[in-house]
Amino acid sequence: MAWQSQPVRVSADGSAEIEMDLPDFNGKLRWMAVVYSDQAYGHADAETTVVDKLVVQLSRPRFMAVGDQSVLSLDLNNQSGAEQSLDLRLTAEGGLTATERQTAISLADKQKTTVLFSVAAQKSGQGKVSLTVKSDGSAGNGIALENDWTVDIRSAYPAVTRKAQQVIGPEQSWEPEDMLEGLDRASVTAQLTLSSQPLIDADSHLNSC
Repeated sequence: MAWQSQPVRVSADGSAEIEMDLPDFNGKLRWMAVVYSDQAYGHADAETTVVDKLVVQLSRPRFMAVGDQSVLSLDLNNQSGAEQSLDLRLTAEGGLTATERQTAISLADKQKTTVLFSVAAQKSGQGKVSLTVKSDGSAGNGIALENDWTVDIRSAYPAVTRKAQQVIGPEQSWEPEDMLEGLDRASVTAQLTLSSQPLIDADSHLNSC
């Protein structure tokens, strides 16, 4: 992330306060401050580690094809400063199917573990994996976490174009033939064009250089 504040006035004791909204982020922030007056100039920098009580990261494919199966890896890292007994629930929806997984995990402070979750791509579009984690914890140190991740699901075959043209005379009707055989119907888009002039598709006959 990158962020820059507007200039603020330094108080008489040499301190200044700046407010910022921190996004969902785990890692290190590097702070760089510049101060100046009419006669002086100075700068300083420092680092701050930002970490949730429970750091979670899901390793997933960028996309899947219909019919694919994958094993997702959920990494859990306890950074709460105390031992945590976690109730974990993983589900999949949309274009993904999976057997819901519920499990109890105990993690000491700074301990890591990995949970595996098998999913299958059933239809094109977008699938969603949802995580819910809860723990009672000690006073003020409990964990309640919800997170979602998406996976794009594509057809396993390249796109194809099918066309049909027909001259419709006065008081005539026309019904196009079924051109969906062998196609993933959920991914089909159709366009109907009516014109009193001959339809000449010049683009299909020319190659751009």
